[in-house]
Amino acid sequence: MHYRDYSCDVSVVIPIYKGEKFLKKTLNSILNQNCTFKELILVDDNSPDNSWKITYEFFDNNSLDFDLKIVRHKKNHGAAYSYTHGAFLAESKYVIFFDQDDIAMKNMVETLYKTIIKKNKEDKRYVIVVGGVIQIDENDDVINDKPIIGENFSPDEFLARLLVRNRGCRTGGMIVDANVFKNIGGFNPKIKSAMDWELCVRLTIKGYLVYFLDKPLLFYRRHKRNITSNVKIGIEDTRVIYRSIGLENVVKIVLNGFKDKCEAFYNYMMMFSLPGLNDEEFKAACKKAKEYYDGCKWHKDFLFLLSVCALKEEDLTFAYEILNRVLSLDKNYASALNNLGCLEAMFGNWEKAKKLLNKALELYPNYMDAKENLEIVKKGKTGKRVTYHFTYRPLRKTLTTYGT
Repeated sequence: MHYRDYSCDVSVVIPIYKGEKFLKKTLNSILNQNCTFKELILVDDNSPDNSWKITYEFFDNNSLDFDLKIVRHKKNHGAAYSYTHGAFLAESKYVIFFDQDDIAMKNMVETLYKTIIKKNKEDKRYVIVVGGVIQIDENDDVINDKPIIGENFSPDEFLARLLVRNRGCRTGGMIVDANVFKNIGGFNPKIKSAMDWELCVRLTIKGYLVYFLDKPLLFYRRHKRNITSNVKIGIEDTRVIYRSIGLENVVKIVLNGFKDKCEAFYNYMMMFSLPGLNDEEFKAACKKAKEYYDGCKWHKDFLFLLSVCALKEEDLTFAYEILNRVLSLDKNYASALNNLGCLEAMFGNWEKAKKLLNKALELYPNYMDAKENLEIVKKGKTGKRVTYHFTYRPLRKTLTTYGT
């Protein structure tokens, strides 16, 4: 039973596991919100460190204007289970999910709450709103002051684009209609790192809508322990998501989701461009996309992924031709600069390679593939046996930077 007055009908849910290093800062940021919310729910997932002690000491020393629930698991269940457990304990109309190592801006709760109410009045299908983030490191220093913002598209196109790539769904700073979340069973416990993306996919398939705010609402911490930095886990999560829908259905949704064929086949290739995800399906996508090559020479993203097809087929001459075409359309296409730099190095054109890689790094100073390739070139390593770091997807507008 809730006895306090509050301005936001919200429960904030934070799972905790090995969170002792940043937990106090996170809790302080939630404590200092500029709107009063209903309750804070903390779920300790049997953390082996001092998180449990820190949590209790923190709230012993702070007065609260919200209700507090703290639960502790007898064994570790994982983040998806912990988020879901917390949400199922919520008594509010809306739930905000938040990560144990991030820092909320003072207006986060209020902005998410007011936005979801506004969007839901416009269209009852809006049940999730996600705020933008600014990346910080372990020392609270801003890594990139350009915020990471999700991408909004028309409802007809959104699912097709969402299946290709996570467009900004993340647990940190996500508000969701509590009843809808509970009715679909919460997060999928089989998903290790992409549970937020999978939730958005599942809700969109059921006809609900997701909205991304065009402003940052929290500081998103990047460090070694971020599970989202594990590429192998991400690929396996993607496989689980596609299998749950059916691979044939996924391909059909994407190819039918775009009126423009160049855009459709670009996204088809994009889905399977990650090495190891589904190489056979990527080959099939490449084969079909080649039929549209002459008609899609204006589409730089389509051309870039066609160059990736050529690289994987070891057709370096065709890849070289297409990458030059991409750069004639956009001289600042960083992933094309990187990949062409690799090819120039492989052909022994060291100065051209350096120029291209340096240009890529001017555009994206945290571009790891380009950094590593430039080091190889500077050391003067030659021959095809050298392992260059090709980029297999167009870069996002703002690169996600991982801890070192």
